Amino acid sequence: MEITNTFPDYLSELENKIVFFDNDLLVFDNLKDFNVKGKIEVEVYVLTLCTKGHGTLAVNEKKCELKSNDIFICRPSHILETLMMSVDFECLCICMTREFLQDILMRSKDRKSTRLNSSHM
Repeated sequence: MEITNTFPDYLSELENKIVFFDNDLLVFDNLKDFNVKGKIEVEVYVLTLCTKGHGTLAVNEKKCELKSNDIFICRPSHILETLMMSVDFECLCICMTREFLQDILMRSKDRKSTRLNSSHM
């Protein structure tokens, strides 16, 4: 399996098409702009919501079909390859580092505990 690029290699291509970007979080709304050719090793968590159309991709060489209203989640160190996107394919992609995701989960856990404690007082 030949890996042609890693995720950060594509950031410069997306520069004008990114909805939000900082060191730990990237949001973009058109996977077609990503223009991935070949296989890419993902170094972040990727959450993709297909909002229109359909597509096919491979995760570690296993085929995965996406259609409207499907959510796709990919962990770091997986190999992705875009096989096909319909002409009307649209999606929202959120990419986040492991540290960012852990921080969100910890804050969410803390807030839930705080709400439970304050409502029982």
